[in-house]
Parts: sequence; structure tokens; C-alpha cells
Amino acid sequence: DLSLLDKSLRGHQGELQAGGLLKDLIRNVETFGFHLATVDIRQHHAVHCMTISESFAQRGTPYSDLDAEAREGLLTGEILKPGVPSFDESRLSATSAEVLATFRKIKRAQTEIDEHAIHSYVISMTNSAADMLEVLYLMKCTGLFSASDRQTISAFDIVPLFETTKDLSAAPSVMERLYQNNAYKLHLESRGRRQEIMIGYSDSAKEGGIVASHWALYKAQRQLTKVSQTANINWMFFHGRGGTVGRGGGPEYEAILSQPAHSLNARIKITEQGEVISLKYAHPAIAQRSLELTTSAMLTANIPKSQFDPELDRNRKEWFDAMDEIAEHSYSAYRCTVYGQKELMQYFAQATPIEEITKMQIGSRPAKRVETERIEDLRAIPWTFGWMQSRHVLPGWLGAGEGLRKFVHGDAPALNLKRLKLLRNMYRRWPTFRSLIDNMQMILAKADFAIAKEYASLVEPGKTGGEIFRQLKSQFDQTREMILLVTDQKEILDNNGMLQRSIQLRNPYVDPLSYIQVELLRRLRTKNLSGSERADLEQAVFLSINGIAAGLRNTG
Repeated sequence: DLSLLDKSLRGHQGELQAGGLLKDLIRNVETFGFHLATVDIRQHHAVHCMTISESFAQRGTPYSDLDAEAREGLLTGEILKPGVPSFDESRLSATSAEVLATFRKIKRAQTEIDEHAIHSYVISMTNSAADMLEVLYLMKCTGLFSASDRQTISAFDIVPLFETTKDLSAAPSVMERLYQNNAYKLHLESRGRRQEIMIGYSDSAKEGGIVASHWALYKAQRQLTKVSQTANINWMFFHGRGGTVGRGGGPEYEAILSQPAHSLNARIKITEQGEVISLKYAHPAIAQRSLELTTSAMLTANIPKSQFDPELDRNRKEWFDAMDEIAEHSYSAYRCTVYGQKELMQYFAQATPIEEITKMQIGSRPAKRVETERIEDLRAIPWTFGWMQSRHVLPGWLGAGEGLRKFVHGDAPALNLKRLKLLRNMYRRWPTFRSLIDNMQMILAKADFAIAKEYASLVEPGKTGGEIFRQLKSQFDQTREMILLVTDQKEILDNNGMLQRSIQLRNPYVDPLSYIQVELLRRLRTKNLSGSERADLEQAVFLSINGIAAGLRNTG
């Protein structure tokens, strides 16, 4: 229609109008369509399972009692069966009705606005092929998927999200089953044999620490790449990173170049969240620089042989074995500290402003999945954000020191110089290992255990706060010592003077906010406060949280 207007204007002496506002409008439509930005839909796999269980129960099939393999077989048969599945929607729960309404809203958006308005449907906590087939079945129920001898139509990409270390480990076998599944093959053919795979940094790091998470993600991408190549699938990884190092954050250029060889496949998708958006895109010049860095990293990584290092090729098995061992020791140390002592959640609740953070209007989801006092039910974002506010920055380093120490010391007090030389060589020559170590360097530089001790003084009883603080301080010092040993430096970030100076200049402006926040929290947690006094103190704490987050950066 716009092209017709352009042609008409140019044919009737309207070149000025055609080359002005109309030209700008055409360019915008070519760039953004009529939808401006593509929306991703995301839902937990358990919600899909509940919806299908309710619909199958109407015909006497106990879907929820079946194991994953049996569900996969049942769904495959239902998807391949001619016709649209029927059931009484009026008998479904409100949650299940909402799921079906969402699918119908997707269809309406694609039909009435633009087919690209919604492109991907992400399934949280994917752990089986059945989780993916459930979405395909729901698509069939709502007219978004149909298959016949003449044509197969599938309206959007189905995207698994592998989040925990266990799910990341199982991800290659899950995708392999799907690539061989007759129903899913029809979907893939309709979508141009394209598969988007999302990998989560936050939950894997919260579950097992930064080192184990980093290594699990790396290995999962290698195996998923091989499985996709074998099946002749055009894959793309969607990296669910957060702003802070404990959730996969850090310099994007180095992060892209540290990915496994061939895994990028000339395409990448990355989440940008919270303060990262304003830091990277609020100013036009900085936004352009951010996009240039990402683009140059992708171009460099995808030029054949540009990242080939014969030393990595020669030492791959030895380096991978070393990372396996470090990650295992690091995982054990992290789990022992975080999940092995019940007092840590009490310490976290009192030595950080987590309660106040949950009251702020800054999150897209509740702080907890379920209202309990268990660390397992707390979401990764507030977990990381709380530790950053109190200057412990625990998710960015905990477990790493013990993992590295065990590798170079074993059970002996003396250093194994051969193993230390191996780690230093890995740091110099392997971008994946160097990125991990450098990200931890950055986060160690932002930690301040003199200030963290002030937060620890808020914990009651004081004995519990003191004991846990001393334990965390000891592990922090150990991690710092091991990072300096591996990088062969005297001080953290000696090999990155600009970042070192930036943090040293910025911290003194943030530190007073931290001391003010401690005092505000102390006053707020006294019992004899009027409603107005409490409201004023809460508002002051909220301001301090925003200030500290802006000053430290990489916080959410």
C-alpha cells in the first residue's frame, strides 16, 4: 500500500512528499514491520502439563501420572492424528483457561498485526522432549499448528529453556529425541529446520556456583551443536544472561569470543536486563559502541579459522579434564556453604536488604517461586541482587577459590607447580577460561568485606552473624589469593588498568551509601515505629538501593 502511494505521488509531481515523510515511513515499516518489536512468550512447563492433564482427564487418561517417555508417545500420536483435539474448556481451571487464551491471543496478533509480532515461545525449566511436544499439542488445539498431506503450518518457534546443571547436562539427549520425533519433524520442516535453544545462567549459578555453571553451559553448547549439526538443524543459542557476573553478565565481546567453536552458527540472541539497558543504550554514542562491539565479536568468531589456536587443539583434553575437576570441587564447596548450613538463609535475610528489595516495584516476577524460607524457592535475581547490595557479591566468586586450590594443591600443603603452570597457560591461551577468571576479578574488585562486616552486624543472634561472616571472609580471601596466583599478579585487575582505576575511583562514592543503608536498615528493623516513620525509612532505603546499584553496576 505504501509503495502504491509512493508510485502515485512520483507519477503526479509529488516527488517532494514521496522523498520526505513517506520515504521515512516506508523505511520504518521495512525495519520494524507494524509490530515495532517482536514479543517472546514464556511459560513454565508445569503449567502446560497441568492444562493438558485437565483436558485428558475428561476422557479418562491420567496424563499427569505418566512418565516423560509415555507422555512423549501419547502426545506424538495426538499431534499426528487428523483433526483438532476436542474437550470442554468450561471445565478447565482458570490457569488452564488462561494458557489457551494466550495461544489464541498469539494467533490474533500474528493475523491482525504482523506474523513477526510473536516469533518464539520459551518453555521454562524444560527437562524432557514431552515438555516441547506439550506446546505443539496446545498449538494444534488452538489452530496454530496443522498438518496435512498438502501442507504443514506451525506459527512460531518452540524454544526450550535449560536452566539447572542437571537439565543442561540432559539437554543434548532431549533435543536429539525431538529431532527424531515424527511430530516435531513436521514442525521443524514448517519452520525451515530452524531451532532456537535458550540456556539459563541464573539458576545454574545459584544452584552450583559460578564455575560449575560456566562449565556446564560450555559443555551443553558443544554437545547441542554436535546434535544439531548431525540432524541438519539450523540452530541458534539464546543466552539468558543477567547484568551481574553471578548471572552470566560481564563484557559481551569477551563473552561471545569465549563460546565453544562452531556453536555461534552466525547468529546469537542475548537478554539485556535492568540497569544494563540504560548503561549500554541510553546514550546514542554508547549504544552505537555497544552494538559495534557485539557485531565485531560475532564477525570475528564466525570468520573461518580466525579463532583457531593450535595450542588449544593440542591441549583440549588436558584443559577440559582440568575444568571438569575444578568445577566438581567448586560445586561441592559452594553447595556445602549455601545449602549445607541452615543458618545461611537467616544470614542472607538479615545481612542484606532482601526484604526491602522485594517491596520495590522493579521486578517482572515475585522474588520467590513459593512462599517458603528455602533458598531453593528464592529466584536467582533477588539472590544475586541482595548479595551485591551488601558488598559480599557472593554469587560471583563463591566456590571458585576452593576449586582452584584443590586442583593445584590436592591434599598436600605444597603447590603442584606443573598444575599451576597448566592453569596459567589456560588463562593465557583459552578465551573461555580467561573470561571466567577475568569476570571473577571484576566482581572481587567490587566486593568490600569491611562494609560487608557492617551488614553482618545486623544479624541476630550476633554469634551466628559473626560465624558466617568469618567463614565467607575466609573463602573470599582464598578465592582472591587463587585468582592472583593463576593470573600471576600482585593485585586484582593489574592486567586491566582502566577497569581497575574505574572501580577504585567509583567505590569511594558508593561506600557512604552502603554505610547509610546499614544504618537505615538498623532503624527500620526496630519494632516501635509508627506507620509514617516506617514509610519514610523504607523510601530512604529504596533510594539507597538504587544508588548502590547505579554505582556498582553489573548488579541485577
